[in-house]
Amino acid sequence: LNLSSNPNSAQGVSQWSEFFGINDSHFEEAAENKKHIIPGTDEEMINWFDLPSIVQSHVEKRISEAGK
Repeated sequence: LNLSSNPNSAQGVSQWSEFFGINDSHFEEAAENKKHIIPGTDEEMINWFDLPSIVQSHVEKRISEAGK
């Protein structure tokens, strides 16, 4: 799920997509790295609780809807 910082806005982004090439070992390596950069990307792994509450609730809603 790719999101902008305000996914509920008319200018916001909230879309499902696919990304190939990252596996669990990449996340483990990012967790051990001080900058938390996922290997082979410029993406930073962040903690769920560091996300704004509006983003957390949006993700929870989208995941709930996807399971229906």
